[in-house]
Parts: sequence; C-alpha cells; structure tokens
Amino acid sequence: MVTLYTCSPRGLSSHKFWDESEETIWPDVSMPAPSPPEEVVAPIEHDPCANFSFDRIIEEELRAKTDARILRVAVVAREQLLGELYAHLPHCEIDWSLDDEFGCRVVGMECYGESFEGTTDLRCHLRTNAHVKHDALLAWEWVESPSSSPQPSHSLHQSPTSIAPASEMDFVVVEVDGELEAERAVDASQSAVAAESGIPVLNATSKTTTKTMPV
Repeated sequence: MVTLYTCSPRGLSSHKFWDESEETIWPDVSMPAPSPPEEVVAPIEHDPCANFSFDRIIEEELRAKTDARILRVAVVAREQLLGELYAHLPHCEIDWSLDDEFGCRVVGMECYGESFEGTTDLRCHLRTNAHVKHDALLAWEWVESPSSSPQPSHSLHQSPTSIAPASEMDFVVVEVDGELEAERAVDASQSAVAAESGIPVLNATSKTTTKTMPV
C-alpha cells in the first residue's frame, strides 16, 4: 500500500491570507455584461412585382376613358352653345377643342386663341373684314375652274335634232317570230293550191318582218 505525503514550506500552513475580522465589502456597480455578437442581416431583395396591382391599372384606364369622354362632351357642348357666332364663316376651320370660352377659334388666323371679355366682343371680332375675307378666300379655293368642271353627259338615246340627226340614232330591229311562222304557213298552203290548179306561183318566198323603233 502506497501512502501519500504532502509537504509544504515551513510555517505556510499557519499563515492566513486574509483578516477574518474585517468585513468583506463587495462593489455596488456590477461589471457590464458582454454584448452579444452582431448578427449579420442579409440584404432584402425587393420584388418588382410586389407592388403590382391590377386594381390600380384598371383605375388608371377608367380615369383615362372618363377624361377622354369629358373632352368629347365639352367639344359638343361648345359647338352647340357658340355655333351661331361662327355661322357666317362656313368655310373656316373652327377648333371647338379650345378650352377658352371667349377665345377666337378660327384656325389659320393670327388672332387664333386670342381671348375676349365676353360674347359681344367675340361676336364683333368675328365679323371684322379680316375674318370675312378669310372665309371668302377659302370659299374661292373650293370653287373649281370652268376647264375642270365636268361636261354634261348626253344620253345615247334621244330624239333627233339638228345636232344629232336620225341617222346617228340607235334603233332596235325586232323580229316577230310568230308572224314569220304564220306567213310561211300561208305561203306554203298557197303554193300547194296553185300547184294543184296549174297556176304559177308568184313570188311565194318567205318574208322577214322587221320593225324599227327609236329607243
């Protein structure tokens, strides 16, 4: 059997490392706890279709159609309300889409788009010589020259005149088949009777009946 022996320096066993009579004082402030390691967060990829909404597209389409319908209704309303102011300018191009109620709408004039104070001022402006001459000039441009005007077409079938004599008229030859067959039967019977009686046949040939009538 093995016996363990411990050895220590001389007098060390009787030495005390602290004074037991003194009170142990612990600090009031505790040591801060170690901070946890920072978590690495992966970047979030935004899906381009995440905010895609069919309702928004339908709403935008309906709004666009409504705006276009309102513009068309406004054009018709302006033409109905202000049409009589431009009635004396039938050959001018009138822009009813112009938003200004008392603006000059005659396209091609220097005053196009110019605004006036009211209906009376606009009416007086539209009846000035400049607008009347502009409408007359447009009307003249629409008039065809005499050389380009179409000549009246004469009918092919008309009564004879000094310009179109009867020789140039059209005629239709009508053969009456029933009359031809009847005349041939009469001629044949006359020839048979004459042959039996010994009478010579005088010009017993078939005839062609024609009728000429102007069309």
